[in-house]
Amino acid sequence: MFDQALYDRLIARTILDVHGCRLWQGQTDGKKDKTNIYGRTSYRGHTIAAHIAMWKAVKGRPRKGMQIDHRCANTLCIEITHLQERTNLKNSRLREKRKKHKGDVLKCLAVRG
Repeated sequence: MFDQALYDRLIARTILDVHGCRLWQGQTDGKKDKTNIYGRTSYRGHTIAAHIAMWKAVKGRPRKGMQIDHRCANTLCIEITHLQERTNLKNSRLREKRKKHKGDVLKCLAVRG
C-alpha cells in the first residue's frame, strides 16, 4: 500500500514549519484567495490535490464517500498526521469550528469532531 516513490516526490516539494505542517511548495490550484489555496500534483496521469496524493501514498485510496480533512486548517499542509478521513458533512462542520482558530495550527489540531 505504501508508495515510496510518490511519498518521496511529495516530500521533496515541501518545507516543514514550526508547527509541524509540511507545506506544499509546488504547483497550486491558482486561486486568488490565498487563504484557501490547495497544492496540486500529478498522479497516474491526472492532476490531483497534493494532500490527497499524500494520503494515497501512505494509506491508499480514501474510503468511498470520504474526504481528506486538514486537521490543522492549513490547505497547503500535506503532513499525514494532520490529515484524516471525514464525511462531507463532518468536514464542513469542523471547518466552521476551526474558523475561529484560523492561523493557530495547534488550536485547530485540538478541535475534536
